[in-house]
Amino acid sequence: MNQKRKDLIRGLSVVAGAFMVHFSLGHFYTISNMATYIISYIYARVDSSITDREAVWLSALGLGCQGIGMPIGGLLAVKFGPTAVMILTLLTGSGSILLTYVTIQKTFIGVVFTVGIIFGLAMGIGYSVAIACAVSWFPDRRGLVVGIIVGGFGLGSLVFTPIQTAYINPHNINVNQTTRRFSDDELLDRIPYAFLVLGSILAALQLAGCILIRMKPKPKEEEEHDGVHDVSTDPKTKKLVSDSQQAHPAEVDVSTKKMFRHIDYYLLFTMMFLNCFPTSVLTSSLKIFGQTHITDDRFLSSIAAVTSLFNCGGRVAWGAIVDRFSFKNSQWSC
Repeated sequence: MNQKRKDLIRGLSVVAGAFMVHFSLGHFYTISNMATYIISYIYARVDSSITDREAVWLSALGLGCQGIGMPIGGLLAVKFGPTAVMILTLLTGSGSILLTYVTIQKTFIGVVFTVGIIFGLAMGIGYSVAIACAVSWFPDRRGLVVGIIVGGFGLGSLVFTPIQTAYINPHNINVNQTTRRFSDDELLDRIPYAFLVLGSILAALQLAGCILIRMKPKPKEEEEHDGVHDVSTDPKTKKLVSDSQQAHPAEVDVSTKKMFRHIDYYLLFTMMFLNCFPTSVLTSSLKIFGQTHITDDRFLSSIAAVTSLFNCGGRVAWGAIVDRFSFKNSQWSC
């Protein structure tokens, strides 16, 4: 098997691992489905003064902590390597969901801490590092590779939402007509255990990511590993290398100080910042609002799941568009 084919197989395995990590982190979008169960459980078993408005903290803090975790993940990857970052993502990501089995039985603040803050940090820590590793294997298909991987982030809710509803409410019990919350004892009993099931699934996916994700070795490292001698003295080889460098220019790393002096940074930051507002509201209130008018839990969960299908498709399509027309040109379609 030649080196090019080996690199292709390794690269595809890294993309698969990154997809699985993002797929597991896409559990975040199931807040739109789980918020009703969480609020119902807290109201019935822990604190009867809780209101539906407080559910927004789950998504708002999750997105905020994701933003904090991203630069942390990048710094840790430089210092300790991507594998260490993926292990940390495993511990904080699946660990926070497993820990919610305990916190939901004690206090809503504890749920905000585990589901919102800790899982949000896990999203940020692993999000960009997984993408960077996958892109390093396919530099000519950056947009498509990124689109496929973050498509997994959007797709996660499509799979996890039906699992949650099937486990917690298999008989499609309606909410209480007075409180508009779930009050069935058997349903409420299953809610804490649902976090153990979900956390275990996330752990398996993230463990696979830890095994598969790696950065592509630099050319010198590859030569040392394979025992290949330098043949750059050959005129024909020099020409091939020169042509390759012109076709694929080297990446330019920008220092943090220079980044803060560049207008593009502030434009991108503002775009993402503004995008977080509707995302926070939708992910926390979609099903809660729906239950004020619709009592069919399975139907509402299906709506929440279908939204993730478009979330996933849009990410993949956007990546392909960016590859073809560039990022700035593609922005005009928005």
